Amino acid sequence: RVAFEDTSRRRIDPGLAELTAGNVFRTRLYPIPAQGSKRVRLHLEATLSDQGDSWRYRLPMYFKDPVARLHLRAETALIAGKPLSDDGKVDPDLRFDRSGTAWVAEYTREQVRPRSELAFRIPKGQGQAQIEAADVIDPAWRSVVALIDSGRPERDTAIRPRRIALFFDASASARERNRQHETAALAAWLKALNKVDVQLVAFRNDTDPVQRFSVRGGDGNALLAAIEALPLDGGSSYGAIDLRTLGKVDQVLIIGDGLSNFGASEPTLVDSDGRRPTVQLMHAAQRADHARLARIARAGGGEVIDLGALSSADEAAGRLLQRQWRLLATRSIGGSCSDISPQAPTAVERTLTISARCRGRGTLELKLGYGEDAVVTRSIAFGRAEPANAALADTVHRLWAQAWLAQLASAAKPDSAAMSAIGKRFGVVTAGTSLLVLDRIEDYVRYRVEPREAPLLAEYRRLIASQPKPLADPGLEARLQSLRQRWQEFRDYHAASYPGIETLLLPMAETEFAAWPDSTDKTWSAGRGQAQTLLKQSRTLAQRWLREGAEPDSRRSWERQAAAVVFAL
Repeated sequence: RVAFEDTSRRRIDPGLAELTAGNVFRTRLYPIPAQGSKRVRLHLEATLSDQGDSWRYRLPMYFKDPVARLHLRAETALIAGKPLSDDGKVDPDLRFDRSGTAWVAEYTREQVRPRSELAFRIPKGQGQAQIEAADVIDPAWRSVVALIDSGRPERDTAIRPRRIALFFDASASARERNRQHETAALAAWLKALNKVDVQLVAFRNDTDPVQRFSVRGGDGNALLAAIEALPLDGGSSYGAIDLRTLGKVDQVLIIGDGLSNFGASEPTLVDSDGRRPTVQLMHAAQRADHARLARIARAGGGEVIDLGALSSADEAAGRLLQRQWRLLATRSIGGSCSDISPQAPTAVERTLTISARCRGRGTLELKLGYGEDAVVTRSIAFGRAEPANAALADTVHRLWAQAWLAQLASAAKPDSAAMSAIGKRFGVVTAGTSLLVLDRIEDYVRYRVEPREAPLLAEYRRLIASQPKPLADPGLEARLQSLRQRWQEFRDYHAASYPGIETLLLPMAETEFAAWPDSTDKTWSAGRGQAQTLLKQSRTLAQRWLREGAEPDSRRSWERQAAAVVFAL
């Protein structure tokens, strides 16, 4: 933020993106000219949800104020079938037609205020839903993202609790949730349970008195009417949720977005007898603190049900009725995988997206089942397939980073240092890091902001190393602190991988060739021809790097050839 303010004053165009709470981001830009405009591109990346025969795409479209002009264009690859509607959530004007090598739909509207998400489904193509991307600095490491069938049985014995505790977030942010979807899912669940006693606890910064309802014949109208009558105002404290204030319950359902902005934020999920009933969470919010929701679900042995990702209220009710199918354990066979998300043990659905960082060639084995004994084994091969091309590789790395950051954030005490390091390394905005775009390498050095581009990063680290070191403070405590900091920097420096000849080779060759314009002079033409030959060799080597840099023998051979080209340049 300091860097943004300073560069703004010097009339240099910076851009800043920050994470405020949950999945809510704030963008700051300078300058926006008077009576003028500025174009901003927001790049959103996410895995598509599996709908059986299709993939489901969702785009948040919540706008607080009216939009003067909204132009929407959606494009999908032609290898898949024509995109399908999504149970009324797709805009009726969004009609897909074939255009060249893609399916395209677009329209323009004026003076509109979108309030709900845009969604449509893409028919599945052939092939396995798995992709790998080699690390540019060390190709032996790959980011792996795979979507697999978890093996969950199609039919299962339904869970029918007799006593339920229902906590309902009635803070001001509830106005932005789709409460009709939430109450429809709740009504479908109560209808399926038929007979159940419910304790309703509305909460904001504190809890309201408990309201008790007896649902008979699946009729939950009295309970739903009480929820509809709740005033929606004030802040929210998820620390107000305390099972010790209730009697014995078989299951707990929390309906809310997880945005806790007043007082304590972690609930007490143990009742007065020391028991831990299963805790489920459900919401229909575009703005939510997914990390907190996941953390509560993990602690309560349940899951988070995002109604926006489901097709009907009955599907949500089915999720609440089913036993928890869990990822029980993971292990690497041949090669190694680390930073796996989600981490076992955890509740999973019929389809499961696994993200990991893997080295070498091997198999990642998953054990799944209802309890401690695994009943299904799934395997993901890694290191054998051709890695993603350069245009897609950064997306794969960021998808892994997002999944691992979500895993770290769901811990009781998140490792903020590790999260900041991942955010800086892969260009992902976190609670501890912002995405800052500067124009000059000198500004990156001044504010100690690492650029993401490999050539810029190499220059940044070279300039940082050449900076004059301040004199040590004569005080003992200051000297010890300085020593600790330098030791940490020393360890981090030698533990990290740095861009090498693979990032410098092609820029060097392009610069050299550009220095030899066309000429009729024979000697000059010979020099230009040699520079052109070296440029072709450099391009070939650059294309081979991700493939050959992963194995020690092929890497040494590649480096010898690259060194010869650099020497010739």
